[in-house]
Amino acid sequence: MNPLTARVIQIGVATVCAAKGRLSPDFNAAFSTKPPIRSACEDYRGLIDYQYGERVVHLDGCVEVEAAYYSLPPGWTGCSVRVQWDALYVRILHPSTNQLLREHLRQKRGGYRIEEEDHPKKMPLSTAQLLRRAEHAGTQIGKLCQLIYQRQGQTGIRRILGVLSLIKKYGTTAVEDACAAAIDVAVYEYRFVRRYLERRPHPHMFLRQIDPLIRELTVYRDFINLKIKEQAE
Repeated sequence: MNPLTARVIQIGVATVCAAKGRLSPDFNAAFSTKPPIRSACEDYRGLIDYQYGERVVHLDGCVEVEAAYYSLPPGWTGCSVRVQWDALYVRILHPSTNQLLREHLRQKRGGYRIEEEDHPKKMPLSTAQLLRRAEHAGTQIGKLCQLIYQRQGQTGIRRILGVLSLIKKYGTTAVEDACAAAIDVAVYEYRFVRRYLERRPHPHMFLRQIDPLIRELTVYRDFINLKIKEQAE
């Protein structure tokens, strides 16, 4: 058996036995050629290959690591922090002291990991400003964004921003219609609004045939036909 594999098995069995209060006195004797269990754990952790980076804390109080989101204590929104991660854990560190702020289990893409104490006790000012911005954008847009926040809390912040970002691409009127449709069918989700807009063409997305700088298409057709006749002659 590979020595490292044997040590991993030893550590795992020892941890389980110790947790149940049944650690055998001669357990380590069976591995007398190896260092004590604690040293082995420390050696093994030293082999973990962390990745490092810096992240800015988003409006939802989380940092993003490979398309998943991890919370910090309240008060860090807009600040830059240091992050370490591997296949199992994400560790968020103080930018100046490297003090461990949070350690989270890794989440799949799109997932959130928010500690209970990291939920704000009242609505943050940045969130209130975001919801006011949605209300000013349109009645139905504001209503849908309020419903998203009421049901999803912090995890809905990015979805509200997603709804607002659609205005730039599709226009306020189209997004208002899509939000109204979402409310009518009680599907309070950004994805519904996006797919509704993607599948329903809107007039302003197409090129206009006539513009102050563009002549009617028949003019270009006649010009091309004339040039073809001249070349034939």
